[in-house]
Amino acid sequence: MTARSGPRQPGANHRRSTRWQERLLLGAILALALFSIEAGVARIALARDEACRVRLATARVAPAAGAGCLSELELAATNALARGPAGILSRDDVTIATWFLSGVLYAALGGACAQLKLRRAIPLYLGIHVFVLVVAAFMLYIGPHVAV
Repeated sequence: MTARSGPRQPGANHRRSTRWQERLLLGAILALALFSIEAGVARIALARDEACRVRLATARVAPAAGAGCLSELELAATNALARGPAGILSRDDVTIATWFLSGVLYAALGGACAQLKLRRAIPLYLGIHVFVLVVAAFMLYIGPHVAV
């Protein structure tokens, strides 16, 4: 019975869990970055649309043919991008809670997809991401027309 002196060497299980944790964190960070960029661009588009609607409402003459604002469907899709999937829970403006819930959802999705091989992880994440956005846009589009 010999006792080793010195620090214990990490085993294969320790390295495997560290790699899993690193992939989880990397996937979550990349998903949050994508969500933040999308939400920022969508908020800019919503601000431009609001300015366009105010300008058209106060105009004395008919607007030019190419000066139209976002349609209802485009507005719903842009709102879905700005709010994230949790935005369908609140009909008001974007809140911290909707961004937080959407961020947690996308971080979990990105972390889960990061466990796969790279050539499968990226298309799977983007496919699920687009599907979630389409469902959120649809729910925001029909929301005002549905009586509960």
